[in-house]
Amino acid sequence: MQAVAARGGALEIMALLRPCAWGYVEIAADLEPAAATNEVYAGWIRFFRSPEIVEMVASMRRDFDALSRDGALGARRRAELSRIFATSSRLELGFWEMAYRLEQWPDLTRV
Repeated sequence: MQAVAARGGALEIMALLRPCAWGYVEIAADLEPAAATNEVYAGWIRFFRSPEIVEMVASMRRDFDALSRDGALGARRRAELSRIFATSSRLELGFWEMAYRLEQWPDLTRV
């Protein structure tokens, strides 16, 4: 993620961050009914369901879509943005699966 952010421009960074922000809002929406009874995650759920965050993520999506529709984008750049988005999405999935399986990052076991 750092390498993409360092090498890329605004669109690359947006493609990189979009799956995380979008996913958190969607997951919080699914978990929203549990916020009343789950004190461990209630704050997280409320944060990602707050109107400000929901609108910020929607705005990020609109901005990315508008900028990536620009006719100046060639096929190669579109393919690269798609690859960045897909890779970031897979990393997000891996993060959630690790939490589900109670796994840790390997380097944390050496601390």
